[in-house]
Amino acid sequence: MRKIRRFHEKFVGAKVPYYDAAAYYEIFINPSSKEMLEAADKFNMLRFIMDSSTKSFYAFSEELVHLEAAEEIYGSSRELESLEKAHKLILGSAELKVGKLNFVDSDWEHPTKKQKLMDWTWAERWINLETLGL
Repeated sequence: MRKIRRFHEKFVGAKVPYYDAAAYYEIFINPSSKEMLEAADKFNMLRFIMDSSTKSFYAFSEELVHLEAAEEIYGSSRELESLEKAHKLILGSAELKVGKLNFVDSDWEHPTKKQKLMDWTWAERWINLETLGL
């Protein structure tokens, strides 16, 4: 028997960053290639949050910091911090290449020993896991 997972792309919302009231940035959950292009800046860079508790991949502009995006995604930045402490999140910046992301940098220490033991294969649709060290 073959099991097929279905992912549904969804627009999470948009956020106006604190530093620029005229700006508007979209946040996508399980984005399509087209949506990742929309989220990426002119250098094909974007930020992401991988949430293993819901198997969700969030993509948004490099102009938004993770805490700002978390307020829109989770309702508060505290939820992001608690999930991160539980090793259920990987956050970072990545470069979009041929429809897939390559991890570039993170302000957080990733991957942790616990994260290396977890199954992140569900995220291979969006990011090259080898670039994350997984």
